[in-house]
Amino acid sequence: MQENIGQVQNFQEQNLVTSVPEAKKAKPLLIFIALLLLLIVVAGSVFAGMKIGERRGTGLTSISTPTPEETPTADPTVDWKTYTNEILKYTLKVPRDWEINTKPVAFINLPGEATFTPASEMGIEIAAFRTKMAVVAMTTEKVRYSLNTTAQFNEWLDKEVSTGEGERLFKIGNEKLNGYEAVKFVNRTLPGDATELFYSQVVWVNINGTNYYLELGGDEKKVKSLSPVFDQILSTFRFN
Repeated sequence: MQENIGQVQNFQEQNLVTSVPEAKKAKPLLIFIALLLLLIVVAGSVFAGMKIGERRGTGLTSISTPTPEETPTADPTVDWKTYTNEILKYTLKVPRDWEINTKPVAFINLPGEATFTPASEMGIEIAAFRTKMAVVAMTTEKVRYSLNTTAQFNEWLDKEVSTGEGERLFKIGNEKLNGYEAVKFVNRTLPGDATELFYSQVVWVNINGTNYYLELGGDEKKVKSLSPVFDQILSTFRFN
């Protein structure tokens, strides 16, 4: 009996001796597996973040970097002077150094007409040769413009834009004038004409049969140079 007990103890001691090294071997393996799994999880998270950044078109940093707010565009007309026409019932703004003329026969001798002349043109002695802007209104008079009926206006709204090759009168686009549909056209003389060369861009709007014409006219090169300023003036136009 004692012999059997001794054998059992011997077997347990041998088993214990052999199991301890196995446990010591298993511990580093478990740590390695845990570190490998952690590395896989971290790499997966980084890869997913890069994919999200790529889809947003801004890279990984776009996830945490807020989008900067857009800076409002400064109003170029903020320091301009305001003109109100009590006869034709409109208001607009022009550069502060432009001259405003509302005297009779300022343009084509129509009630309420007004002209607006850049300071750079005031040195030209003959006013008729100055490049300037004018605003007039009429119904069916053919004092200056042959386009003056509602039917013509609707036709020109739908008319295609032209290059103007060989044309004295041609459309260059549609505009909005204080929310109203308007037509922008060129009126000019051609080389070889008996009269002096003249070029003008005209914005025309027809409201209940009354035609309003806003014209920038004079020397062709100067008119084209002033065209961006003309567009800014148009953006300030308001019917009262």
